[in-house]
Amino acid sequence: MNNRLNRIPFLLRLSRNTTSVIRQNIIGVMFYIAGMLTLLAWGYITPLVAAIAHGLSSIVVVFNSARLVRQGESLDEIDITLNQISST
Repeated sequence: MNNRLNRIPFLLRLSRNTTSVIRQNIIGVMFYIAGMLTLLAWGYITPLVAAIAHGLSSIVVVFNSARLVRQGESLDEIDITLNQISST
């Protein structure tokens, strides 16, 4: 944390993207689990397969959320650029 106000637009964009990814994860997993429960109830898959599929859905959520890390890296690029500008 620091007192640089030039980060505010980036942080607002990051917060909007974070909210969007959270919504994607929640809605996607809800549909995925509903589908898996339906297949389980109809006997098309076994409980073991459903449990494995549930674990895989968690991994998908983690990878989907990892997209936000790249945006955090651009925050470091902003710092580097500002340091280069201020040193000249």
